Amino acid sequence: MDNIQYIISAVVIAAGVVVWLAITLIKKSKEKDVKEKFKKIKVEDVIVLTKDNKEKWMFLLKKQNHLFLEPYNNFLEHPWYKDFFYDEANILINYENNGFIKEVDEIWQLRKKSLKLFKFEKDYQNYYSIFEEEKMDLEKEIEVKIKELQKNKIDKLIKLEKKQILETVEIPKDLNPYEVLGVDPSMPFKKIEEVYFQLAKIYKDDLNKKANDKYQQLEWAIETIEKEKQRTDKK
Repeated sequence: MDNIQYIISAVVIAAGVVVWLAITLIKKSKEKDVKEKFKKIKVEDVIVLTKDNKEKWMFLLKKQNHLFLEPYNNFLEHPWYKDFFYDEANILINYENNGFIKEVDEIWQLRKKSLKLFKFEKDYQNYYSIFEEEKMDLEKEIEVKIKELQKNKIDKLIKLEKKQILETVEIPKDLNPYEVLGVDPSMPFKKIEEVYFQLAKIYKDDLNKKANDKYQQLEWAIETIEKEKQRTDKK
């Protein structure tokens, strides 16, 4: 009798284990399917960022591997900082090489706050299109620090190279930078820059030659207009 009860207990336990394993496997399979489907979904298709859903949006970015898991320590390590903050990066590298390490680090720590942990420039632009006041406060603080830093004279000057995207496209001599961006010359530079960022998001593609050519034209156009505006301001 005892043996029969022992066998029955063993069978019940074994059946319970089998059921538990089956449920666990089904659950994991469903989780895997959800993860695979989620990988194919763009964050912007799931949720449009607003001031009310920032935490949820950031959570989705993290799930999509759009955020750095570890903070980047040096501004030269950041994947797109040099491209989109080229002039600032040049200032920092030159002063750092001339011994102003503490001052440069203070500026970089401020810039890190604005970059947050964004892996991609488009997420950065998306975030600060909503939270512009947050960015502007930091930009003012960074601008003050850079002006203070530039009061110091330095001897050795170097220039950072921008990342090369495929082969360099030849810019036609008669090309109008304002027409490339589709903007009016009377527009403030800040507004023109906003248009540039929007177009750059569309055409920045290292693997597509046509998109790459257009992107390089956009870069040429914004740099040309910026220099022109700077010359005008000095007059």
